[in-house]
Amino acid sequence: MSDDEFEVERIAGRRHVKGEEQFLIEWKGYSKDNNTWEARDNLMGNIGLVNDFESTYKAENPGKVVPKVGLIYLKGAYDIESPKRTSPSKPLKNKPRKPRNVIKFPTSRRKTQRTPMVIGGDLDITNPGRPSKKPRTDPAIIPAIHYPAVPGRKSIQDVVETDEELESIKKSLDNPQLALLKLKHPLVEGLHGRRTFKSVTPSVYVVNEHDDTPFPEIFIYINDLVLNDKVTPPDPDFLVGCDCDDKCLHVRGKKFCHEDSAYTNRGKLQENYTGAIYECNSSCKCDPETCPNRVVQRGRQVPLEIFKTARKGWGVRSTKRIKKNTFVEEYLGEVITEGEGALRGKLYDRIGLSYLFDMDLAGVDEYQKYVIDSYVCGNSSHFFNHSCNPNLVVYGVFYDSMDVSFHRLAFFANRDIEPNEELTFDYTGISQDDDDTKSKKFPCHCDADTCRHWIHL
Repeated sequence: MSDDEFEVERIAGRRHVKGEEQFLIEWKGYSKDNNTWEARDNLMGNIGLVNDFESTYKAENPGKVVPKVGLIYLKGAYDIESPKRTSPSKPLKNKPRKPRNVIKFPTSRRKTQRTPMVIGGDLDITNPGRPSKKPRTDPAIIPAIHYPAVPGRKSIQDVVETDEELESIKKSLDNPQLALLKLKHPLVEGLHGRRTFKSVTPSVYVVNEHDDTPFPEIFIYINDLVLNDKVTPPDPDFLVGCDCDDKCLHVRGKKFCHEDSAYTNRGKLQENYTGAIYECNSSCKCDPETCPNRVVQRGRQVPLEIFKTARKGWGVRSTKRIKKNTFVEEYLGEVITEGEGALRGKLYDRIGLSYLFDMDLAGVDEYQKYVIDSYVCGNSSHFFNHSCNPNLVVYGVFYDSMDVSFHRLAFFANRDIEPNEELTFDYTGISQDDDDTKSKKFPCHCDADTCRHWIHL
């Protein structure tokens, strides 16, 4: 079985989206957190999978027929888009399947240049594009090692000093989830010449009206955090919920279960709010769809556009006006330990860029254990540029964890943002007086009136 083929454990659900029939796929060898919704066309003619699904549904629901439309699940199914309606419980024991369960995913579009991707082997630098007989590396990792994330910059291969260091960074970056994640949100051709990431809502577009610089092929778009195997997932059993049976609204004269809520009744950040944000969680009794204390967990609500800038590489802008105190985007990537972050950070510094973001916004520095790295995988926030006068501010947000060392990182608008205005935040988060404490500095091109001229990291 080749590396662009993945074996299906079973179809666990079915739905219809805008008239398109989609199936919830459980992938053999992967956790249920990696389940994906796939269109019927992606089954590549494997009608036996659908027949098995319908037969199992009938067996689990005696006397019922399989509905022609609507959302249905098999027992034990887990839908990451509707986790409260399904359960990531112990996998069901399935009978051995025939090879019909293997699905091959074709590339979404034909490329006009050699793709920096090797299947089944490491890259032979002396003969680019041909696999060597070196030990196999995850195909999603190879481009991150040998090709720069930003055109014109050095690659990791260029800056490693020893073979031992190269092997260490390969091992550090090797996350088996990434091979499958590459297939979830490929960059595809959209309307009016704009490319967009497939199945991402609201849309994230990619445009380059400035030059012919290609979008980085190694970038893997994700819609949730990816945990390194050395990171312990948050335990939902430790979550403490509220007792609200309505919408957790502020009502004058009545006791409120979230007196210190970060949000208004309209889901906007309270004016001048400081500190970490604590949202309602899966243990709360309130309605997940209407509770105003659930903002970041519902995801981004504004369409964004990644565009090529004149001096700062790729940047991000909104196609619509964003009001002050609105949640804009979450910082996503691979969650790694501080130790892994130190290893990667040393190499990223030599390249002259870094996408490491410490999970240290809970206000308890001594408990920091994790770092988010979006070098290989991330979302639009991967492309947020620095400004000394930014329009975004970042907060630590808790909703799926009670561990002070594990929280989300969320960007909110700190003023009204006009359509097509670039989205930026302050990389340093410190005043110029503190800049001398930082070891690295890079020239700043933000052009703000208050520009400090250097970015100190």
